[in-house]
Amino acid sequence: MRIFILYIGLCLCFTTAHLCAQAPLARFGKIKLVGNQLSSECGTAIQLRGISSFGPQFNPNCYNNNSLDAIANDWHADVFRIAMYVNEGGYLSDSSYWKSWIDNQVDECVKRGIYCIIDWHILGVDGDPNLVLPYAKSFWNYMSKKHAGKKNVLYEICNEPNERFRYGNAANEKDVNWARIKQYAEIVIPIIRKNDPETMIIVGTPYWSNRPWRVVANPLTGANAHNTMYTFHYYAGTAQHNLNLDTVKTILDKIPVFATEAGLSEESGTGVVDVNAAQNFANVLGGNNPAGIKVSWCIWSFVDKNESSALLTPSSCTNGTWNSRSAAGNETYDILNTPAKDGSTCFPEPVISVQPQSTVVKSGASTSMVVVASGEQLQYLWQKSADGIVWTDIVNSNNDSLTINVATISNEGYYRVEVSNFVGYVFSQKAFLNFYENGPYFGTALNIPGKIEAENYDIGGQNVSYYDSSPGNTGNAYRSDDVDIQSTTDSLGGYGTGYWVNGEWLEFSVNVLTSASYDFYFRVGSALAGTKFEIILDGNVLISQVNVPNLNSWSLLRTVAVKGINLTKGNKKLRVRALSDGFNLNYFEVIGPLFDCNLQLNGSATIDACGNCAGGNTGLLPKTDANKCYDVLTGITTVGVGAENVLLYPNPFEEHFFLRTSALVDIEIFDLYGKSVFCQAHVGSTVVAFPATLASGVYFVHYTSLEGKGVQKIEKR
Repeated sequence: MRIFILYIGLCLCFTTAHLCAQAPLARFGKIKLVGNQLSSECGTAIQLRGISSFGPQFNPNCYNNNSLDAIANDWHADVFRIAMYVNEGGYLSDSSYWKSWIDNQVDECVKRGIYCIIDWHILGVDGDPNLVLPYAKSFWNYMSKKHAGKKNVLYEICNEPNERFRYGNAANEKDVNWARIKQYAEIVIPIIRKNDPETMIIVGTPYWSNRPWRVVANPLTGANAHNTMYTFHYYAGTAQHNLNLDTVKTILDKIPVFATEAGLSEESGTGVVDVNAAQNFANVLGGNNPAGIKVSWCIWSFVDKNESSALLTPSSCTNGTWNSRSAAGNETYDILNTPAKDGSTCFPEPVISVQPQSTVVKSGASTSMVVVASGEQLQYLWQKSADGIVWTDIVNSNNDSLTINVATISNEGYYRVEVSNFVGYVFSQKAFLNFYENGPYFGTALNIPGKIEAENYDIGGQNVSYYDSSPGNTGNAYRSDDVDIQSTTDSLGGYGTGYWVNGEWLEFSVNVLTSASYDFYFRVGSALAGTKFEIILDGNVLISQVNVPNLNSWSLLRTVAVKGINLTKGNKKLRVRALSDGFNLNYFEVIGPLFDCNLQLNGSATIDACGNCAGGNTGLLPKTDANKCYDVLTGITTVGVGAENVLLYPNPFEEHFFLRTSALVDIEIFDLYGKSVFCQAHVGSTVVAFPATLASGVYFVHYTSLEGKGVQKIEKR
């Protein structure tokens, strides 16, 4: 077996499998113009690098879900241009079919997190966009209604205005000049803006969109100029186009430009593939221009046609070999991916604001768990676990709540929900569903020392876990049995018990952590004089009388202390029993030897900003950022099985650990603050060496294979 050593360093996953990279749509959101610069939703300068289709009516087998997968995930395109020819067997031949086809392409692009340009591809017999104006008005009215507000859509309203239909090879700008194109734009843009006020619009420029500088002296104005750009089309193998590029780079501070079509061949689609010119084009549009503007572009074209501009080799679409690249395809792949794209994002991962809560359910009753999360296009996957470690997906659970209509003992266990979108996913906290039978309310005895809420008495029912002399919950809160529970504004709110009657009692399963002397502090109050209760432990009176203060109010509470109570270690039943009528009990707190949250005597572990026990002997570093409280992984993968086939050892380690796996896996390592410190795709059995620059502590190794995914905690000493 061949062993490779991986050194932890910068995350360079862009050139491997996009393991660390978020999809373009996740990074940039709804794009907009800031001055002449295409920018993300949060206003940072961006460049979209993409690929254009050929005419879909000519090569329909080149455009399907598999090819879009390759364009997004293998080629790493940010944007896909849908070149919808108007004539030549295109849109006008069957407008209903092509509308539906475009709609599907838009939806499939958003699933893959990439942008798409809907291109009204006038070219030959319709070179003057005004010749097909009635159809254009109808088309753009439909498209701007259908896709209004979608973050991944751009509208290119006229591909290459030209007058060859009238003058043949002598065509220049006699009739189809900028004034004529502007006239068309001033009709179509208001139609779009009525339906979709913000989506980016791209307007063709004279002479097959070769001459955007014609716009400078007379650009669109007012509402028509809002989020509106102008095209520049370029072919590396045509000498004049390289002269055009020299001119274009001088006007980027004057008008916003998008190179919606750029080929690496000659403008005919044939002839030489000029790699050097193509690289110069990429450099200039990447910001190497006097204005420092980043100009977005799409390369013509993703097709297996036997011509030099085609990015695929012949028969690739027939065979489904989407990465069988031509010479133009190889160069396109290089400039799509070099320099590496900025992995920063405007948008955080999904954020959970309300966590699912533990609950108790009676046999045959219904119950629900609810999560509240923020983010776009959220998906939910609820999971169940017997031990809180190994989780099983709950099918058909894509909802922000999980409802169990008829509860049985099989429903008892831990639950959590994975909330995901195109950015990443986050797991909620664990919640325990306790089936209604004798025992602790949350399934685990309450620790002493610790705080015990009165409303969390054991389950079991009348004469088993409580005795209440009147039917029904008079306070009508929290639980549905006969114990009287009410909301309280005392001590951070929550619930408390009230309406106590002489002889009534509540029982709690407790775990005394060590034999010692303890102090009890009861949060109680009454509007009557002489009220009192006792504490019974395992059938024996522990505290014979606790006197409740008369506060002349049913809404006020005070802390009453009883100190020096000796307890022995172990699991016990503690009962609170009323010795009179009329008092309220919110909670009681038992204080004794100092245990930290890790149950270590005199330990130093504390609850961090995320509510986790950290520090001390936990092996976990405390988190201070409440926005990073749960495991987050960007780049959605499918939850599956097989993660148990990955072995990490030794653990803890000092300088390196061994990764042993029966199949190739993608790995990414995160520190306790959710920061990725390493990632690598397609790793076999490997020695992973940490440099001295990474601090000692706990890390999480996320790994994904064709069999599934998993996470393991590993500690560096």
